[in-house]
Amino acid sequence: MNHTTAGAAHNRPVERAEDTWGGAAEAYLKSSVHGDEAALSRIVDLLKPSGGAYLDVAAGAGHCSYAIAPFVDVVVACDSSPGMLRLIHREASNLGLHNLITTRGTADRIPFRSGAFDGVVCRTAAHHFTDVQRFLAEAFRVLKAGQKALVIDNVGNEDPDTDRRVHELETLRDPTHVRCHTAKEWKRLARRAGFWIDFEDVVSKPINAVEWLNRLNVEEPRRSEALFMIEDASGWFREHLRPHGSGDLLTFHLNELTLLLSKP
Repeated sequence: MNHTTAGAAHNRPVERAEDTWGGAAEAYLKSSVHGDEAALSRIVDLLKPSGGAYLDVAAGAGHCSYAIAPFVDVVVACDSSPGMLRLIHREASNLGLHNLITTRGTADRIPFRSGAFDGVVCRTAAHHFTDVQRFLAEAFRVLKAGQKALVIDNVGNEDPDTDRRVHELETLRDPTHVRCHTAKEWKRLARRAGFWIDFEDVVSKPINAVEWLNRLNVEEPRRSEALFMIEDASGWFREHLRPHGSGDLLTFHLNELTLLLSKP
């Protein structure tokens, strides 16, 4: 499989991701949300991988790649962070997944030829992309005709004020956060890229606030501001977050969209 590394035009976003995500690699590997076995099994059930080559876009700590690897000939974990890629290489070796390879690249310029893959997955990463339409076009390009792409991400709220508040909370925790698109926006962008939508759903995902902040080592005063936003939420914003508990047990919810797409 021929590929090239990401181009020099993308050095700036790659460096920003490297600064943030390389240092957070171990925390993301141990994340209870990203490592949720039921969620990973659902990904396999939806994609139904059976041989061939699969691509994990913005692979992070590699959880999707580890889940898919036993069912395919090769899975490629693509990420802009060398730190994340080093971790994936190490874990693949530890798990005996010799068909898992890594490559550096960005979601808006996937470094593979057209029609190279039998399946594409991108999980909980697209809210960091500056151009989701370009990502979807790239996913469509590298996918073989008749095959499927699975996109899972935090999703925006249809109420503008609630959506704005969720964005503020996400950005307080993570300055690399760009935007959570609404389900309507995602479907419009997917169709514009040429995809058919085979399946969609939105679920409310519980998140432990302390673990969520610790994964990126969020420091004061942003840490306290984020915790206050969660605990003090009101109106539709509170309905969206549904916070409960306190201290180390403080839990809130983010809505997560799953879209199973197919290339005609």
